[in-house]
Order: sequence, then C-alpha cells, then structure tokens
Amino acid sequence: MRPTVFILLCHLITTAYALTHPCGVLYDLPESIIIQNGYIKCYDEPYATPTTSNALLLCSGSTVFVGAKSSASATTFAIGAFGNSSKVFFTTNSVTTAYYDTVGGAYWYRFPGYSFGFADSSTVNLYTCDVVHDSPACLSRLCWHLDQVSLGGYRAGCTVVNSDFSWRKIIYATNATYQYGPAPVIDQC
Repeated sequence: MRPTVFILLCHLITTAYALTHPCGVLYDLPESIIIQNGYIKCYDEPYATPTTSNALLLCSGSTVFVGAKSSASATTFAIGAFGNSSKVFFTTNSVTTAYYDTVGGAYWYRFPGYSFGFADSSTVNLYTCDVVHDSPACLSRLCWHLDQVSLGGYRAGCTVVNSDFSWRKIIYATNATYQYGPAPVIDQC
C-alpha cells in the first residue's frame, strides 16, 4: 500500500506558456500529462536491458522526467520524478548519499559503475543499486544498474524487477525552464 502523498506543484516557464508539474516522488502519474506538457521521450528500454551513462546523457533538455512503467502498454508510471537535468545527470561518488534537486523535489544519484536513480530522502545504500528494502522507505525509490554489462534496471518502488522484459525504464525531456521562487522549504520543491 502506497503512502498518502501530498502533491506540490512546480512551475515551468516557456516562451509561450507556463507549465506545472507535481513535485517529489510520484506514483501512478498518467503518461499523457507528461506528453501534453511538451516532454519528448528520449529513453525507453526494458528493465532487463543494461543502462549506460552514454545512453542517459543523450537525453537533452533542461528538465527531465524519469520513471518506470509495468509494461510498454501501461498508461501510467508506477513511480517517477521530475528534475533539473544538470542535477539528475550529475556524476556522484557516494554509495550512501543522494543529492536534493530543489526543482523537482527528489534526491538523485548517478554513480557510474554502480547505479542511477532517485529517492525521497538523501539516504541510499548502493550495493550496486539502492537496496533499502524497509517499508515504507522502499516505496519511493527507483534504481537502475549503471554501466554494468549484464545488469539492467533493479527496482521500481518496492518491486524488484532486475531482469524483467515487461517493466520499462523511461526518460522524457523538455527545454522548458523553471521559474524559481523563494528558497524552498527543506524536503519540498
């Protein structure tokens, strides 16, 4: 059972119109909302497929959405988060700490040779991938093995889908920019 989630809204400004999207780790987000707001899919692979830094970095745009769907035909993301691409794709080197993105409201890591993903707190345990399995902490975690020849994705929330060909690893990107307001309260964007 997923925890009750209070959704905050982040604002995007483009030359033509303002966009909003939910902040923090998200559950059951319809893919149509992402597409309607001008995001373009730049990465879509089964969890069984190895993830490489090079493939992730091909996603160009100032803002990204990273998520997991239970199948290619699923219309909602089981879990996902928005973020500033410079924070989401920043190279980290800690197996215990993820770094907060004030724009998207999630904690991110991209540790080549280990993993890529997010959580709702800075505490992670990268035993190649984030292996925090305690409930409810596991609900808000996504982890994909990174730059490992024989390993693909690992988890979508508490669901371990390490070598699954049905589950999908997906990234969308846009060049819209965020409207920064006052400094965010800790753990909120």
